[in-house]
Amino acid sequence: MGNKNIDVLLVEDNSQEAEIVRLYLAKRYSLSYGIRHVRTIANAVQEIRQQSPDVILLDLHLPDTKGLDGFRTLSSAAAGVPIVILTNCNE
Repeated sequence: MGNKNIDVLLVEDNSQEAEIVRLYLAKRYSLSYGIRHVRTIANAVQEIRQQSPDVILLDLHLPDTKGLDGFRTLSSAAAGVPIVILTNCNE
């Protein structure tokens, strides 16, 4: 990918878990990337309309959707963009 920044859209309603993801990525990967963080599927769709990300990290349990409905919505809004599903094992 060269010097290109990887645009990551993180869809996570829990700010502590979002920070854990940020810290993990910073520690694990030396690639240049930027993270846009939103808390709802509706906000994610707005972000995608403004600029399609390179990858989406998606929590399945959000205030405005449950389960795979959010995945389906984002798959439709960001066709061709890889979506990585994140979820807490306790949920």
